[in-house]
Amino acid sequence: MQAQNLDSRSDPEISIKAILTRYAQGKDGLAGTAIVNIGFQEAAGRMKPDATFSQQLEAQLADPEVVIPTKLSILAMIGKRNDVRLLPLVRIYATNTTDGLRRCAIATLGQIGTPDDLPLIRAGLTDPNRSVQMAAEAALKAMDRRK
Repeated sequence: MQAQNLDSRSDPEISIKAILTRYAQGKDGLAGTAIVNIGFQEAAGRMKPDATFSQQLEAQLADPEVVIPTKLSILAMIGKRNDVRLLPLVRIYATNTTDGLRRCAIATLGQIGTPDDLPLIRAGLTDPNRSVQMAAEAALKAMDRRK
């Protein structure tokens, strides 16, 4: 598949959607790096993606056809962006059958979750996967720091 030309004259909304779509299909790891970079730029105050960006992240995360590496990046991005609107979707992934998705979701809950999320985070402490347990430990510490 030929890469789409996303030069500086492109409509930003169309460009972001095209990048997310390619990355979601597992066709372009570089696009995933671009998405993560958007989150870092936003966190540093150098850019402000509009609400469409959050909606596109939500759509990609909810789509069962989206590859796991993309979902991992999106879960991390939700925490980095402090996108509390997507907490209901993050909570679903905290009990996913894929270890990495549970780990990322629990880590995200530690960043932006509410006290209502503590049972989900604590459940991670007894997860059979050690990386999920470690994410739960870190998430509890992060929640304590935010008090």
